[in-house]
Amino acid sequence: INERLIEELRAYDGTVSGMFAGAPLLLLTTTGAKSGQPHTTPLTYSRDFSRLVIIAAGQGSATNPDWYHNITANPVVTVEVGGERFQAVARVTEGVERQRLFDQMAAERPNRELLELQNRTERQLPVIVLERVLDKTTDYNAFNRNLIEEFHARGGKVGGIFEELPLLLLTTTGAKSGQPRITPLVYGTDR
Repeated sequence: INERLIEELRAYDGTVSGMFAGAPLLLLTTTGAKSGQPHTTPLTYSRDFSRLVIIAAGQGSATNPDWYHNITANPVVTVEVGGERFQAVARVTEGVERQRLFDQMAAERPNRELLELQNRTERQLPVIVLERVLDKTTDYNAFNRNLIEEFHARGGKVGGIFEELPLLLLTTTGAKSGQPRITPLVYGTDR
């Protein structure tokens, strides 16, 4: 079933029919922890601003799925979502962040499905954040908009690659347009 689902996702830019119709799906390609070979897995996801969130539910089995072991060994992955393909870094979340993202995704899934999967197993379902690798194909305007939105929504805090860095928003006026422009900046102090 995965091979057909993968083919359909690729052929129709992330849209599928059947039991997964309407579900947010992505393709995650990992590098095998033992084999070194690429493995592609269709997964449901949610968004946390610019990051994608996936959960290693494994249908509630007693062990984590193979793709989870692959990302812990090799965190650089390829993501295909909505007709777009890019590299990302997979990071396993912990503590408060993990719980917030788990609750967010559980609220988005119908019929409390994720909570039922968690109840089937004694292991805590790992929550993984996929953070896009910034490169020449990145839409930096969209990236900045997401960063600014997150900065405001979280009271001056952001996650991901900027989580531990001091960030400020600089507002300037365009010389030609006269319109305000907000730019996120990492800053430091000279002591």
